[in-house]
Amino acid sequence: MAYINSFTYCEDIQQEIANNKVVPKIVNPLTELQTLFIPTHYSFAISCGITGVNIDNDKFIRIVFMSPKGEIVNDTGKIDLSNFPRNNKETTGNLKFNLIMKNVTLRETGIYETKIELNDQELQSFKIEVKKAEEK
Repeated sequence: MAYINSFTYCEDIQQEIANNKVVPKIVNPLTELQTLFIPTHYSFAISCGITGVNIDNDKFIRIVFMSPKGEIVNDTGKIDLSNFPRNNKETTGNLKFNLIMKNVTLRETGIYETKIELNDQELQSFKIEVKKAEEK
């Protein structure tokens, strides 16, 4: 059965080359989203890893970012997993992805939530608080 083994909200994800491989670098992990203005548009990123994905049975993944009122703020829609490359003949493997969220509309402060779904079933959700930053 698939489960999420890592999840991080961060400012950005950059690609670096290490040992002749492209490696993602998480920039400034976030525990909250602070902004001077509400409502606003805010950019951030999500890095996620899922273990136990069955390549033959798991057909799609969906990531939904929701407001404190439960309204959908950003929705990837169903992402087809059949196009992902296979490294070997095993049917169960790991899926790692990074999602850049550009100019997401934040209409209010409060607890927002990211839900990760696999084949229409929620694997897990992750909350983050949106706060109005104090002016200096």
